[in-house]
Amino acid sequence: YNLIFNYSFSLKSLLYLLRLTIFVSFFIFPPQTYIKNKITKKFFFLTIMANIGFSYLQYFFWPDSTIFKSLHWDPHLNRLIGTFFDPTFTALIYLLFLIFLFFNSSLSNKTKTFLIIPTYLAISLSYSRSTMLTLLAVSAYTSKQLKKGHIFIFSLILILISLILLPKTTGEGTNLQRTSTILAKIRNYQQAIHLFIKQPILGHGYNFLPQAKQQSNYYQPQSHSNSAFDSSLLTILTSTGLVSFSLFLIAIIKEFKQDSLLKKNLYLAIFVHSLFANSMLYPWVIISLLFLST
Repeated sequence: YNLIFNYSFSLKSLLYLLRLTIFVSFFIFPPQTYIKNKITKKFFFLTIMANIGFSYLQYFFWPDSTIFKSLHWDPHLNRLIGTFFDPTFTALIYLLFLIFLFFNSSLSNKTKTFLIIPTYLAISLSYSRSTMLTLLAVSAYTSKQLKKGHIFIFSLILILISLILLPKTTGEGTNLQRTSTILAKIRNYQQAIHLFIKQPILGHGYNFLPQAKQQSNYYQPQSHSNSAFDSSLLTILTSTGLVSFSLFLIAIIKEFKQDSLLKKNLYLAIFVHSLFANSMLYPWVIISLLFLST
């Protein structure tokens, strides 16, 4: 509706909507014959491991990416950002892989330990607080479902030790007590709620948030994030309105109830993480979920 009537027609918005539709269609009609192929699964597995390896190279040999500030991207210093060039999304993808390893019964305990340790260390070196909180949420849910409270206790102790031992280097990004990003997110959420109130039923349309932000003086010409908010849930709510957002939540809850514990934890991780970042709509998160959950 909003693609035609709310604002002037935009080919860019239409193409983004088409891309999202294609991604979603893979979950509705999964190409299981291809995805479940052992060679394909092994290739994706090796790709993630190689990505973690390159992330360590980036962290130790190229820790300063503040040069990208001139291109109006977030300047990260002394943080693991990987080949995705973003610590938050990189950490989430590694967390999804860690969950997959934990529930993978085909791997021996030694192999799991050998793979989980570098994966968790990579998550820690991203200094992503949202991912740490997501890990706690996932471990709490897993502990409850398996009736093994030590899983949550171990995760909590591990994270606390990590917070103490993580290098306190130059740059605000490595300061886990920083409040500037929290205040920025609060302002961002307030803007999203304000735009939602303007079009509560049908929303502003998928990828029409830049136009909506311009009308409300929220648009930042030099920013690369005008098409979304710092929360996928708020982005979807503001874009599609209350009707579509309600259907979206119903579909997620229905899918959540029917799936295995592995899939439930993968969904839970993305859902919780999406409270703090636009993770649910990030293409590489969607692709990772597709391979790890099928």
